[in-house]
Amino acid sequence: MFVSFSPAVSRKATASIRATIRSWRVHAQTRGSLSQLVENYNPKLRGWLLYYGAFGKTEMKSICLMFHTALIKWAKNKFKRLKRSWCKARAFITNIARRDPKLLAYWEWKLC
Repeated sequence: MFVSFSPAVSRKATASIRATIRSWRVHAQTRGSLSQLVENYNPKLRGWLLYYGAFGKTEMKSICLMFHTALIKWAKNKFKRLKRSWCKARAFITNIARRDPKLLAYWEWKLC
């Protein structure tokens, strides 16, 4: 019998990372700009991607989607014109990602 080993992120590590992202409360930090958010959280995101994503990038996609959703919520809370529309807020963040793909680590890896 063969037992396989997958060096990608475990469920326990995923749960821990998700809890950490939730504890950041990105959506509530509306006084700061996007560049301040990137400055605060990009090193941690990059570290997770380099450590866990070295062998399995696709497993990191759910974590990146969670942070991406937090950014969309942040945009909805930050800008009055985006407050009522998830689609407009998602388009706003997507346009920023297209303009400057090196701004966030997971945008470079094209995970979201």
